Amino acid sequence: METATFRGRRGIAFVRALGGRAARWRLVVDKPPLEACLVAGAEEHRLPADWIAALRNVPTRDETPEAAAFRPLLDSLMRKP
Repeated sequence: METATFRGRRGIAFVRALGGRAARWRLVVDKPPLEACLVAGAEEHRLPADWIAALRNVPTRDETPEAAAFRPLLDSLMRKP
């Protein structure tokens, strides 16, 4: 993610980013602006070009009404206390 996303919307001040792996998990990006943030963050953290290309190829779709209704709850859970 972009630095501004963590600091602004989420209120998280981080020192460094480390790569991680979630075996058998699938990345689902249901909101095109989120994908743009994800790609920009990958570029900002200088991930390999082939990884960034793979992120750009992840199919996306418009946010559903159910997802939009759930987002405030998710945002409140992600916010730093």
